[in-house]
Amino acid sequence: MNIRPKTIFFIVTAAMFFVMMAGFLASRNANEETAKERPSHAAKVKEVQVSAKLPGEAEADPDAKEKGKGKIYRIGDQQNLNGLTVKLLRVREIIVGHIKASRGKFIGLEFEIANHGDREVIITPLPLLTLLADNEKQDLALIETKGDISRLLKPGEKMTGEVAFDSAVSDRYIVDFKNPLNENISAVWMFTEKDIKK
Repeated sequence: MNIRPKTIFFIVTAAMFFVMMAGFLASRNANEETAKERPSHAAKVKEVQVSAKLPGEAEADPDAKEKGKGKIYRIGDQQNLNGLTVKLLRVREIIVGHIKASRGKFIGLEFEIANHGDREVIITPLPLLTLLADNEKQDLALIETKGDISRLLKPGEKMTGEVAFDSAVSDRYIVDFKNPLNENISAVWMFTEKDIKK
């Protein structure tokens, strides 16, 4: 029996294709099984509920959310995020000699964060922290700041640190800091261009 070279080439190519597809599907299924078995660390953190109160704090008022609606928090104000207290200490323009901000200026937001809960909390600027200028999200800037806030905060611990943004210039800025244990709870501050220290 005489088989033409084109037929052999076609059979070999088809066989290689099927072997590669089988390997791809097998590895994909294995990865999906592993992901189902092991939830990510972030998913575990989100499931934790913080129920602690601040020292001397009264029982939570069920109407507090409604009463607090419309309140504008400013630089220096502290907010309670269900066991975490977050205070926006100061806002400054950061000048870096050899790097120019692509949007307008580098803005540093300095925070004091304390964990009054009974669980460890992972604090990371992304995705917890947002700066809005003219209602548009601004970019985090990877430049030198006065200390980092990316860390594990144990019960009873407090830290201060600064996060930098490459921001457009605006008359009004909004800072949104989400609770790492429940992203539906946020601390929000507003400041103006005049509030930014040079």
